[in-house]
Amino acid sequence: MAESVEASAGGPAGRLATALSSLILAAAVGAVIWTGWSHTRNGPKTTEVARLQLEALDRARRGYLMDPGSGPTGAMRTRYLADAVHALGQLARLDPSFGNLRKLMLTEHMAGGAWRGTALRLRGQGGQRPLLERDAEIALWAQVLGDDPIPAEGVAPARSLIRTMGLGWFEHVALSRLYQRAGMAHAAATETRSARFTAVLMGLFDTGVLVALTAGILALAFVIRSWRRPEAEGGASGWRLPERLSADAALACRVAFCVYLGGILLVRLASPALLGLSRSAPRAAADPIAMGLLSTILLALSAAPPVAVLVWQGRRAGLGMAEFGFTGARPWRDAGLALTGYLAIFPVLTVTILATSRLLGDDPTPLNPAITAFAGSGSSFVRAMLLCQAVVVAPVVEEFMFRAVLFRGLQGQMRTRWAILGSAAVFAALHPQLPAGFPVLFVLACGFSLLYLRSGNLLASVLAHALNNGGVFVYLALVAGT
Repeated sequence: MAESVEASAGGPAGRLATALSSLILAAAVGAVIWTGWSHTRNGPKTTEVARLQLEALDRARRGYLMDPGSGPTGAMRTRYLADAVHALGQLARLDPSFGNLRKLMLTEHMAGGAWRGTALRLRGQGGQRPLLERDAEIALWAQVLGDDPIPAEGVAPARSLIRTMGLGWFEHVALSRLYQRAGMAHAAATETRSARFTAVLMGLFDTGVLVALTAGILALAFVIRSWRRPEAEGGASGWRLPERLSADAALACRVAFCVYLGGILLVRLASPALLGLSRSAPRAAADPIAMGLLSTILLALSAAPPVAVLVWQGRRAGLGMAEFGFTGARPWRDAGLALTGYLAIFPVLTVTILATSRLLGDDPTPLNPAITAFAGSGSSFVRAMLLCQAVVVAPVVEEFMFRAVLFRGLQGQMRTRWAILGSAAVFAALHPQLPAGFPVLFVLACGFSLLYLRSGNLLASVLAHALNNGGVFVYLALVAGT
């Protein structure tokens, strides 16, 4: 180990190679961050629309679950529905589509507020719909949301019209109100149960988060108590990875990571052209599926050039599977480490989120493109593909590149603790959720690096990464589902 440290720092050629590789790495990271910032800066409306959609659905469902009244649940219902009306009002200003105005109107009715003004705004919406159709829809909502009973013969055409509007979860709210006005108690109760079902699931999800937070505090205390400090840099009783890489092997890792960043940069620069070609295609309806497949394939293939570099340079530098900790995996042990480790990270993550929210307030933070696409897509296939990308492809590729390649490459140049912090900073900075998302992603990346060190292979950190992304997408599925 001492020899490798000396080799990494000794000799003019070694120092020049280290300095040059560090400079190229910093420039590549800066270029990727700049392109990511440019993309999010040029598309703030899309991100804000997705954020408001998710916020409105979350608050509306939680409010719908609460019983009206003057007690604590009544107060919570009022607050949740007021938040939903506010979010939908902002959404209708950004994107005054028929769908957003309908959802705003239904939420205003649930909150006991004035909804007729929003209904009249439907008349002012142009587009391809004739004026008579818009007037007929306003008359429909006056029937459904008004106080007068609806005759039995009027239920079928009203129901058919509501089902063509693409209201999602709000369709249950509208149909429940329709059946109530028509005196169809059983049908109204069925729709009410359907509307409450996902709200109940969200309540169970919240309970699961609280249980995970409690278990996480216990896991964090256990980890702190049982953690064994390294006896020496690069070799320790608490670490299972081999000693730090040689100077040549660490340089090969940094070069491979630069190649990975070059691929990301190329894809980001080419994506507008690819999107333009997709939009000019005859089958425009297939765009979300085509672009989703393309992004998944590109993400999966992004590790191929760096692997080729590692194979090519690895023979000369003595790099093998063992140096990355790919040997000796024990799935059950590593799965247990992943669960325990992620639970231990969870309380720190929660405190980081709360502190960041308090410091930055309402500062808008771009959403991850996968979350924006998931929120805006009504296709089950696209959502399943995005889930696979987030829970399978991204954890494998990112853990390999940021932990096995970047962290190990930095560890050959600096102390382990600085390699953890440096690789975590790059991981957080390359994601588009800046600035508010940086501290959260930084904490996650540090935890994944410690899991990688403790387990000795990537399986534990990959599973913990998948667990984190899976929790986010379970929440999104509950909020965006029907």
